[in-house]
Amino acid sequence: MGGSLELQDQCFAVVGLGRSGLAACQALRARGASVYAWDDQSNYYELVKNLGCIISPYEEWPWQNFQATILSPGIPHHLPVPHPVARLAQKNKVPIIVDVDLLFKWESHAKFIGITGTNGKSTTTALVGHILDNGGLKVAVGGNIGVPALSLPSMGERGVYVLELSSYQLERLPSLSLDTAALINITPDHLERHGSIEQYAQAKELIFGAEGLKNAVVSIDDNYSSDIFKRLEKKSSIQLISVGRDKSSLLRITDDGLTDNAWGAGKIVFNFRDLSWALGHHNWQNAAISYAIARCQGLSFDETLKGLQNFQGLAHRIEKVCEKRAITFVNDSKATNVEAVGKALACFSNIYWIAGGKPKNEPLTPLEKFYPNIKKAYLIGEAQESFARQLNGKLDYECNGTLEEAVNAAHNDALRAHKNAVILLSPACASFDQFRDFEERGTIFKNLVQQLCVEKAS
Repeated sequence: MGGSLELQDQCFAVVGLGRSGLAACQALRARGASVYAWDDQSNYYELVKNLGCIISPYEEWPWQNFQATILSPGIPHHLPVPHPVARLAQKNKVPIIVDVDLLFKWESHAKFIGITGTNGKSTTTALVGHILDNGGLKVAVGGNIGVPALSLPSMGERGVYVLELSSYQLERLPSLSLDTAALINITPDHLERHGSIEQYAQAKELIFGAEGLKNAVVSIDDNYSSDIFKRLEKKSSIQLISVGRDKSSLLRITDDGLTDNAWGAGKIVFNFRDLSWALGHHNWQNAAISYAIARCQGLSFDETLKGLQNFQGLAHRIEKVCEKRAITFVNDSKATNVEAVGKALACFSNIYWIAGGKPKNEPLTPLEKFYPNIKKAYLIGEAQESFARQLNGKLDYECNGTLEEAVNAAHNDALRAHKNAVILLSPACASFDQFRDFEERGTIFKNLVQQLCVEKAS
């Protein structure tokens, strides 16, 4: 994202130098701002110094001069314990924001679509961007998915930003401004950060408090989302679209297809099974919500359906990597919670399941109904001992420690079985114990799998 020198008299703090933090440093410096930067790890210090940022202990920063503190979404400002930087910002009455807030300010002439939910938001965000791009709109996709907000191009008045927004981000967006907001679902996640499922749901609901909101798309298949929908019904200024299996839904999901009571005169407008990427009922929900958003943006039925049909799916989400010797390898690295893993386990049988990582302290109990689909589990990372205790006596398993060991063990077992098999990486955990993020974990899995497939082919 380019810039001018309109911020040359302003000063900002950037804490957390991952992809979004680095992009914030670059964008702020491009506009002439003074930037004080910090990360608990020093890997990026030379890079941000070369940008002209100041690296020094945050206790010594001129807090009274800061316009805002851009705090990485993963760094807590409240629960479970505020980071010391957050305490200093709050003490000095410095607003705590995320990078996306600056995008809303700097690109206020463009149109914004915001998408949130516990599961499915990355797939839906990518799908919406794909449909709108296919329909001829000028589109940029980012936020909590892929490209950091401040690395996105300036779009101009006719441009559309499609942003995935997490609960962490929504809590720090005072400039939130959206044309269309969508909520996919709410199930327990990040409770250590929010304190309770109720507070987590409140954070998700913040998306509908956006300035200038015209369209709200809400799936009503879970109680928390349904309650939010009922509160939104009192807002007469917005177009409200309900999505779900309930008969009252404007867009009703059935085994026969999507019944459109909003634009399609109550007819079934397409069959989900005709979408090659839409494995599992959760992807039917993603498709229905994406359909609604596209129609809200003025795309025709034909334009929307074409985009739905030629979408290729999302990397790291039930992504088929290759198939050799009747073994299918599936990368579901983005499944960082139990709810998401259940979606993948429901899609296959004869599964050799690789799970584990940095635990979220969720019980595996909701997955027990899928255990008949699983031949054996291969456990990795910090969660392997906890998972082993929960699986003991219920499912065959072994502790492998690393992803490479798990892939090799699962592959050997699947070969010996001489049956059609699925080797599935679906961790039910965060990745930070052994990897930078879920994307690195998934990429390494794919590299390991490709090596096996090449070896067996030769």
